[in-house]
Amino acid sequence: MALHFICGTAGSGKTTLAREVGYRLPAAVFCEDEWIATLGFEMRTVEHYTAASKRCRGLMASLAVPLLRMNVSVVFDVGGNIARARAYAREVFEAENAEHVLHVIPASDEWCLSNIHRRNEEKPPGIYWGERE
Repeated sequence: MALHFICGTAGSGKTTLAREVGYRLPAAVFCEDEWIATLGFEMRTVEHYTAASKRCRGLMASLAVPLLRMNVSVVFDVGGNIARARAYAREVFEAENAEHVLHVIPASDEWCLSNIHRRNEEKPPGIYWGERE
């Protein structure tokens, strides 16, 4: 049992890897973008995203800790490329003294931007958020 945390920039493939890890282990996968999309937060600005992210992460942590306590592995698919996100994951696994695995996705800016543009065109469920004005 462990908390798996995916670290990479936007468009690097975090969600794809999170789903693969969740299937392979098996583990409960918490995809922040899916939660934000499903719960219907307004996403017009970075501030909107930050507020929605904070609310979702609080709820995800409240569910992940008992799962870890029950020896169920958990995968967090959140923006892990900034220190605050990594600190969030640390708080969760330390709350249960759980094992943890950091998965880092090295990807070029060109690759990530290409994926972001493709996603914005395709608008796959639970991944795409916000509208360009």
